[in-house]
Amino acid sequence: MRIVYIIFAFLVSIQLSAQIVSIGVPEKDTLEVGELFKINYRVNVPYENAIRNLSLVSLDSMLNLNEMFKDSTAELQYADFEIEDYGSWPVNQLEYKPKSTEWTKRSGIFTYSVNVVGRIWDYGVFDVPGLHVEIDTNATVERMPTVNKRVFVLPPSDYVHQDTTSAIAGIKTIIDEPKTWRDYLWIAYVLLGLGLCFLAYYLIKKFKKEEVHVEKVEEVIVIRPAHEIALEKLDRLKTEKPWETDIKEYQSDLTFVAREYLENRYNIPALELTTEEILSKLKTVEFPDVHERDLKEILTMADLVKFAKARPTGNIHSEFLEKTYDLVYHTKRDRMIEEDE
Repeated sequence: MRIVYIIFAFLVSIQLSAQIVSIGVPEKDTLEVGELFKINYRVNVPYENAIRNLSLVSLDSMLNLNEMFKDSTAELQYADFEIEDYGSWPVNQLEYKPKSTEWTKRSGIFTYSVNVVGRIWDYGVFDVPGLHVEIDTNATVERMPTVNKRVFVLPPSDYVHQDTTSAIAGIKTIIDEPKTWRDYLWIAYVLLGLGLCFLAYYLIKKFKKEEVHVEKVEEVIVIRPAHEIALEKLDRLKTEKPWETDIKEYQSDLTFVAREYLENRYNIPALELTTEEILSKLKTVEFPDVHERDLKEILTMADLVKFAKARPTGNIHSEFLEKTYDLVYHTKRDRMIEEDE
């Protein structure tokens, strides 16, 4: 009986120490800007139902590691990655849970593999992250960190660097000229300047009858409330209706207004974070739970339009605009203070 207990405890320890590994492997580590290349994404799990779903949201966080190619106006620079072929991944779908038939089992490990073909439109050195894994809340597993594979994105091969060194003339010695009386004119100019200054001082003292007192006016910098800025931009979107001509630009403008408002209102770097990171940060501040679902829908749809080239119906644009209005109005600072009182 004691041996049975030992074996049972050993099996439990194996189950509790099971880990999930997600990694993306590019077919090559050096490519030109805009060149198509394939990324093989693999997810290893200890058992089939260890995860809730997988997500392509990690493709929005390919960080540029080369300082010389970064935008000087931003602290972090992410790759402009465009998907051309989703492989077996459902098109226009950001999140997906693989079917039972899509898992392969080997040596007690279940593996899901998918090939995605895309291109990067920026120069630099980028980390290729694995698929984002959402673990099942009932699963006794932990996510294991992996080393991201890196790709080097270079300028096109036909790019010619212009050498301007051949146009520079050689260095010649300095020619000394003999001094003349004109070389000492500066002394006369200095004396004349001093005389004019003395004359001006004398005339001011003589004819000045009363001292004019000028009060200093302190410059007051007025910081506009975050909700005023957001509502002003939302009014402009509502008037111009940009979704009727360019859906991608409208979704980008709408999410920028929402992210900018959250950054100014709750003091979080929302303009630099992914959707999941923003939702995680908002859990640490006084953000109403009732608006968290609307915010996730708005940001997720923008990700789908940007990366998956989704084309939602016209009604959803005005609906998301009104939800953003509602979010700003019910979370603005003066309203939150009134409710607390």
